[in-house]
Amino acid sequence: AATITGTNSFRKGESNMIRALNSGAVSVAYEVTDEFYKYQEGIIRDNTCKSWANHAVTAVGYSHSAMIVKISWGSWGMSGYFYSARGHHGCLIYNHGNVPTWSSTNKSNTNPEYIPSDNND
Repeated sequence: AATITGTNSFRKGESNMIRALNSGAVSVAYEVTDEFYKYQEGIIRDNTCKSWANHAVTAVGYSHSAMIVKISWGSWGMSGYFYSARGHHGCLIYNHGNVPTWSSTNKSNTNPEYIPSDNND
């Protein structure tokens, strides 16, 4: 088991984001626009952005043509995910990335029903 101790940011840009995704999920931010609300499936290439990020989500993977993003709006999009085009500005999604830093608790969690208590166990 581990505890999140902080975050590390990295230089903006698609190649840096993809490099970070090779090690795990990445916290990202982008601009949600009216066009974005219409998304249902496929790869989004929104060109109506106005230059500021206003929503945070988690990038979880990528393909040759898109970054795979878990959204916080339940089943919206493709069952709670959307694909952000690679080689496109993505409403600044490639400009804002952070990865967690971890510290081992030196404890193992063998009970999948385990719920942490207030005493940091």
